Amino acid sequence: MKKILFIIEHLNAGGAERSLVDILSYLDYSRYNVDLLLVQGTGDYAKEIPDEVNIILYSLDKAFGRFTTVLRNSIKNHDFFSFWFRIIYHISSLTKWSNLKYTKKLFKNVNKEYDCIVACRQSFICNELAAYVFNSKKKISWWHHGELDMTPDGIIRLKQSYSFIDTIVAVSESSAEIVRDGFDLAQEKISIIPNMLCISRIKQQAQAYIPDSIPDVLTIVSVGRFSAEKNMQLCPKIGYQLMQKGIDFMWYLIGDGDEESLLKKMVSELHLEKHFCFTGRLNNPYPYVKNADLFVHTSLVESQGIAILESMALNTPVIVVASKGPSEYIKSGYNGYLVYNDAESIASLICEIMDEQELLAQLSARSYETAKRFSPESTMTLVDRVLS
Repeated sequence: MKKILFIIEHLNAGGAERSLVDILSYLDYSRYNVDLLLVQGTGDYAKEIPDEVNIILYSLDKAFGRFTTVLRNSIKNHDFFSFWFRIIYHISSLTKWSNLKYTKKLFKNVNKEYDCIVACRQSFICNELAAYVFNSKKKISWWHHGELDMTPDGIIRLKQSYSFIDTIVAVSESSAEIVRDGFDLAQEKISIIPNMLCISRIKQQAQAYIPDSIPDVLTIVSVGRFSAEKNMQLCPKIGYQLMQKGIDFMWYLIGDGDEESLLKKMVSELHLEKHFCFTGRLNNPYPYVKNADLFVHTSLVESQGIAILESMALNTPVIVVASKGPSEYIKSGYNGYLVYNDAESIASLICEIMDEQELLAQLSARSYETAKRFSPESTMTLVDRVLS
């Protein structure tokens, strides 16, 4: 039986976290003995982790911050894990990152030897723990991002850890290209494994509850983090254009993040209060998606866009701001719409298609067939291959 260690910060709602939970749900535990190391707490998806997985929690939250403050608080609270981790981390940042190997003895509950270690995100901490701290016959890193938004120093630092990693898994062709070119990696070091889509689970969860007060008007839903790259500011701008065109609608924004107050301010200033509903972050947004007339995805960058595919699996037509990931499976006008980042043109498209029921039905049927391409069976074949 192969011993596998997965490393991720937490299990709060997010694309990388959803991908990991899905993989763990479909692993064959007669073949794998699995540890899951979390370094920032548990989170929304923790209850979905199979019982066969041994969850190991070492919170590094108290090990970061101002150096002297961390040391003072660690001594005060007798938190010697954070104390020593912070000292070694600081020395490693001044010398060479491979010195993180000296933190190994601090992780007493982590097995000493694995057949495979998987860093489940492209973050520094996940990759550096996998690369330098723990022993394994094989080391893998997952790349979920749709752009290389790092400083030159950050690229050098991550590239150093990649020299200890055997395989980089990218979730799409475009993200594989980003990794290969951005870190100057050989093509044979990169594998492409799309995030899976568990359609049966999504459909089941979509029946879990009936959303409150969905009015009998055009209903739009968007799901995502309220941050700059997710471009949620476009939603009120589109809404304003719809209102100017005399369209009655309700738009549900599902998520949270740094720009929440800004979005609410925009909605107020544009007098759109009766047209927008902020639900907060939902562990299960699928009933809203299922009952919507349209799913609008505004993100400027997507490596794959799992929220888009989930909407397609629920037969809700998608309008997506074009980026490299979604462009690999959406053919505009056939199984969804790829659009420019322009509020007026998107509002015009919505007005054009909102009453075309036959067109939308055909588009939804094709989108569902597209979603089926990302089945767990096809994905897990690739996962088993890369873990072996």
